[in-house]
Order: sequence, then structure tokens, then C-alpha cells
Amino acid sequence: PSISNVVIAADTTVPAFSFHVAVGSRLANASLSGTVMIGANAVIGASAFSNLNQFGVVTVGTNVSVGASAFANCDSVVEVGLGLGATMEEACFKNCDGLQSVDIASQATMHAEAFQSCASLATVTVGAGTEFDGASTIDNAVFGNCPSLADITIGAGVSVPSYSFYVAADVRQESSSNAGTVTVGAGADIGASAFSNLNQFGSIVLGDDVAVNDRGFANCDGAVALRVGSNVTL
Repeated sequence: PSISNVVIAADTTVPAFSFHVAVGSRLANASLSGTVMIGANAVIGASAFSNLNQFGVVTVGTNVSVGASAFANCDSVVEVGLGLGATMEEACFKNCDGLQSVDIASQATMHAEAFQSCASLATVTVGAGTEFDGASTIDNAVFGNCPSLADITIGAGVSVPSYSFYVAADVRQESSSNAGTVTVGAGADIGASAFSNLNQFGSIVLGDDVAVNDRGFANCDGAVALRVGSNVTL
């Protein structure tokens, strides 16, 4: 349970449960100074790091496959960076309560519940051409029930499925300073209720040729400003 710094070399396969910690053996969150670094083309098995909570940063190289629940319940993690072409399987970072920032490079693939129910997650960047695969309902939303989200950047050409950032009414937070912004890149498609009930951002910026479907931003009470590019469909 004390593992706090892990380096996985490029092209390494880490089997399922390799670093897993049983709930009863977990330690209290540490100083968060530790790092898990994963090299290019590595394959991380299901639940490989689940329940570990002695590191604060996860850095994933290009074309890495992160297995189902690989980092689930890693409450100490505050920052995740995923490289070009990374694949995130189901629930790979689900229930990481301390997670604050996620940066996903271009051409990545995210599966159902990948970052669901991360209570402190405030900042998300999704690179151009990234896919939300097989996640279009409330139950399997990739970023569902992350009520602290305030700054979201969606890259050009990304299709955001229905309910991707949806927050259930009983999870919503009161509106904050409204300083955050949702920025949607050119040619992106925003699915039905994709951001509904989120209320921690004050501005919405829609690039050229963006399509926003039914209730895309419904009940986002914190939003006070909207900027719309050309050829936007609302």
C-alpha cells in the first residue's frame, strides 16, 4: 500500500491487479508527490493500480491502453495526462475523488464511465479527434456525475455523446464564481443533455460549425455568457 512512484517502461504489459491494494490494506492519502509514469505502447491490465492512493500524478505515453478500472478509487490522484492515441477502457479512473485535472491528447478513445463520479474534477481537456466510444446514456457517461467541472475544452471535430458530462440532480453543486468556461472546437457535435445540470462554469464558447443537440446545456444555471461562431446549429 505504500507504493508512490512507479515507472512502467515502453511496450510493457502490466497484468490485471498487479499493483492492486485491498480496501482493508489502504493507507491514508500521502503528500501526493508520487508519480506513475507509463511509457509508450504499454498495456495496463484491468484494476492494475486500483485502490492505490500514495501518488498524485499519472502520466500516460502515446498509444497506451489503460484497462478497465485500472486506476479506479485512487483517491490521491490529482492530475492525469494521457498521450496521443491512448485508449481508456471502462471505469479506468472512476471514483478518483481527489482528481482535479485531466488532459487528453488527440486521437484518444474513451470508453464508458472512464472518469465517472470524480467529485473534485474541475478541468478537462479533450484533444481533437478523440472518440467517446460506447457511452451515450446516463449510467455509462464518461464524465458523468463530476459536479465540480468548471473548465472544459473540447477539441475540433469531437463528437460528445448524450449525457457525457451530465450531473444528476442529487449530485449537483451550488453555482460558484462562474469563472470557468466550456470551449467547443470547430466542427464538434454536442449530444443531447451532454452538459445538462452542470453549473460551475460561467461562459460557453462554440466554434464554427458546431452542432448542439436537444438540452445540450439545459439547466446550466451558472452560465452567464454565450459566444457562438458561424454556422452553429442549436
